[in-house]
Amino acid sequence: MDSQLRDVKWPTNPYPGLRFYRETDAALFSERDDNVRQCAESLLRFGVKILLLQGSSGAGKSSFLRAGLIHYLRQDPERRSLFLGGDDHTIRCTADPLPQISQALTNAVDSGAIIVREVAEECSNDVCMLVDREVRDGVCNRLRALADCPRRHLAIGLADALLDICGQLPGKLVLVLDQAEEVLTRDTGDPEIREVSAAFFFFLEKVYLLNIDVRIIISLRTEYYGRFRDELRISDARLSDRPKRGGVEPYLLRSIRDKEALLRVLSLPTTAKHKDPDGRLRSVYNFTFNPGVREEILDDLLRSYPVGSVTPVLQVICSALYSCLTEQKRVITQADFHSLGRVDGIMKTYVHDVVTEAARSTRSEADQWYALLYSLVSRQGGGTLVSLTESVEELEKRARDEKIEGDVRSAFFELSHGRRPLLRGEPSERPRYFSLQHDVLATALVRWKLTHTERLERQKAERKSKRKVLGVIAFVVAIAAMAIMQIGWRSNDLLRVKETLVTGRNSLASFAPRGNFRQSLALLLANLDATDHADTIYEWLVRGNEPLHDASVTVLRQTLGRMPSLTGQYLAAGLDAAGGQVALLEQGGRSIAIVALPSGYDYAQVPVVKRLALPASPANNPNGNFSPSVGFVDQLGPVALVAGYAYFWDEQGKPVTRNLRNMLPEVVRGAVFPRYDFVGGKLLITAGTFSSSDTYDLSLVYVDADALRSETALPTKRVIQSLTRLSFGPVFSPSIELPATFAYLYEGGERAAADYSDLISRHYQRLVSNSGPSPAAGLDLYVGRVDGIDAPNHISVAALSATSGPGRRQTVGASFVLGKDAILFKSVEPSLYLFDVPAMLSSASDNVAPLQIKFVPPQDPLQTKQSGPEDLRLVSGLTPWTAPPLTGVSIDGRLRAAWAAPRGLWVVENSHVHPDVALALPRLSGPLMSGDTGGTKLQFTRDGNLLLLLQQRDFRNPLSVRIWDLRQGRTDWLRQASLSRLKDTACELIKRSTADTAFFSEPEAVIYQLRAATPSCLS
Repeated sequence: MDSQLRDVKWPTNPYPGLRFYRETDAALFSERDDNVRQCAESLLRFGVKILLLQGSSGAGKSSFLRAGLIHYLRQDPERRSLFLGGDDHTIRCTADPLPQISQALTNAVDSGAIIVREVAEECSNDVCMLVDREVRDGVCNRLRALADCPRRHLAIGLADALLDICGQLPGKLVLVLDQAEEVLTRDTGDPEIREVSAAFFFFLEKVYLLNIDVRIIISLRTEYYGRFRDELRISDARLSDRPKRGGVEPYLLRSIRDKEALLRVLSLPTTAKHKDPDGRLRSVYNFTFNPGVREEILDDLLRSYPVGSVTPVLQVICSALYSCLTEQKRVITQADFHSLGRVDGIMKTYVHDVVTEAARSTRSEADQWYALLYSLVSRQGGGTLVSLTESVEELEKRARDEKIEGDVRSAFFELSHGRRPLLRGEPSERPRYFSLQHDVLATALVRWKLTHTERLERQKAERKSKRKVLGVIAFVVAIAAMAIMQIGWRSNDLLRVKETLVTGRNSLASFAPRGNFRQSLALLLANLDATDHADTIYEWLVRGNEPLHDASVTVLRQTLGRMPSLTGQYLAAGLDAAGGQVALLEQGGRSIAIVALPSGYDYAQVPVVKRLALPASPANNPNGNFSPSVGFVDQLGPVALVAGYAYFWDEQGKPVTRNLRNMLPEVVRGAVFPRYDFVGGKLLITAGTFSSSDTYDLSLVYVDADALRSETALPTKRVIQSLTRLSFGPVFSPSIELPATFAYLYEGGERAAADYSDLISRHYQRLVSNSGPSPAAGLDLYVGRVDGIDAPNHISVAALSATSGPGRRQTVGASFVLGKDAILFKSVEPSLYLFDVPAMLSSASDNVAPLQIKFVPPQDPLQTKQSGPEDLRLVSGLTPWTAPPLTGVSIDGRLRAAWAAPRGLWVVENSHVHPDVALALPRLSGPLMSGDTGGTKLQFTRDGNLLLLLQQRDFRNPLSVRIWDLRQGRTDWLRQASLSRLKDTACELIKRSTADTAFFSEPEAVIYQLRAATPSCLS
């Protein structure tokens, strides 16, 4: 057993940790050679039947048996000692050891696994060479039959079985019973347990009295030795020819605490050598310790554990240090030892890591598992800490008591079979009983218990101290309660007033009765300033301003989505519907800015694609009746009209000037206010004249790219002749599918007899004042082509009664749908009507039924009263003769429409599933805020993502341009943008619209309790 160079098989790990040494670890088991020889001699001495191996907890009894005594006896052929096969030839005692002994004996006899050195090599698989088959079968059958019988019967049967077997064996059978103290620790007075314990001692007495040629080694802790001898009632009085001790031989195994011996145990793996295939000696584990490290480890170990055995702890320490080594690093240093926390830190980490993993796998806390493991600790006489053995069912019950969930049984198995086991399970393959892997763990658990108890006591003391302090505070608070209560009531009233004011301003900002987004922003910014901080201590305590602030931020996000993304004042603006660009003729008429929807959604900067400079206007320009205009002409791009001159840019970006007045016919040049529009990629100029009989004629001129390039005289077309009772001029198709197509509404004489010609309520006045005495006038929709030979076709869309009483003047409108051969009709009613243009042009009956699309307005959660018919009606344009703002676009077969209403612009869309129902865009809780009621022009881009509104009250006022980004990404950006960015967006929108939209008057500012009529960002 001494550390000598010999041809042995070394185990894989040099330090077993808390696992006991097995026979395969015998090469590393040292410092017990004398004890092994002495113990073997005592066991085999004449007359000895039972060897009681006693030692303190942690002395190494299990390792001594497996790697020491059993290995020694099996290596000595002369002694011919036989052992049962199985788990290191030992039987782990439980509270009921007789079934364990019976099972082990049955398995050995039945499989031939009674082991002796020489015989094993020849007969280990042929039990018939050891025991006759008849005897073997009889023993197995008897023992199996006694499995469910009373334990005393089983004890007699076991003794008889040993008597039958041992008579045929070629040597002495040695039974090894480990940890026999559990027979006594489980004896709590319960009659059933007491009977089991008594049967075990009766079995030992029977073995002795029958003089069976068997040796029984029983290991137990020293503190149970006296009680065990008292229970084992074998004495000289019963058989006078037995030895003095009645065939029972004790042997005391002392703990190793000598520093030199411990140093040799620690160092042994570093000296292990083996021969390689070339016959050269090489280190088995190839590592070493730095000078002084081993001594420091042992000093710290003996200081941390001043009494009891320390070898198990030493194995854990060395195992932890060995695991720190790598292929390159093979020296254990002081730094390694210190980094792991020295002895106490390593032991604490050893337990804590395993406990934490068990807690994680069962969704519980580490302290719950510590408490469960602590329940396996027992404090014996003299303060000795030992482990109890409990059934898995009992441990599961305790786990539930500790509120540990999950698969507890699997966790027990992992704790007994993992790399660093904390529990020992018996039997190993399918454990039914568990105890601590080693009694030394009881020390770590007791230290946890002390720390845990101290922490709980400290927390309890802290809570008690806090209660005292709170008691004093409560007394002081009680004295001041009345005064504070009065202040609180008053502060609560103030908070309620503030809540009412903020809620009201949020509601008004969202409702926007006039569509004035600057006023809405002023209200919301005032709310954010008012709720950014608490005005009173009470408000600060209850955080009353926070929900109001959050609500105001939410309303700001929602309302910004309904406000223009871009706004400003310009001389003119025009839309490229296909290209998604807007041309802006800037103030001063010296440049054009081309803008488009940016790739992002932040409009801190105007998204200008490019700027085009205009040359100076000619001196002494006689073109006085030409209002500025800008738009896009196919094959030219942007075209600007300033003072009768047309400007476009060639491929090099140089401006080209054309005197448009010289190109126009006299009927247009002589008109008082000709109208300039860009429709369908051409410049459309219309001129209306009234005769002395109040009849109306309309002439128009189309100007395309070729005409502008050649600067030739332009022909004119007269599309309307001698008509009366027109409320506004015609509208023209922007689609290439319907080129040069126009439509207008005419309040004629007798209406056509059509069932659907009642789209407008009869309870409104005529569209055109003094339109005639007919008692049944009709409103007709005319559609025709500019270059057509035939007169325009018409259908009746409304019936008007000449006897209708006074009421609100009604506005109706019609507009071509971009991307679809259709005309959109809208009146005061919530519905929209879609007429098929080709059908109207080809119909001979003047009876073409429209598609009625009913609009269902959205619900605004901030409003108690939702939008009614009055909020959904179409309003007229800002200037006379201008068609009401109404537009539509077809997007993948869906209609998206927009019109001007009293509170702004409604934007709606139908679906393929329900084409007859239109809903507001999902992100809109109300109409778009346009800043002012109505407009002069309203247009979508071809994809429907950009909406352009132009507003101009008369020719003397500047043109206000509103652009909405209707992409979903704009709404998403507003939802995610920071509050500071939202405020900057609101202020930038206010600044860009300063000159064209009114704020509150001073009286209104007082009513809404605004600190100033103008927002602070404009100060």
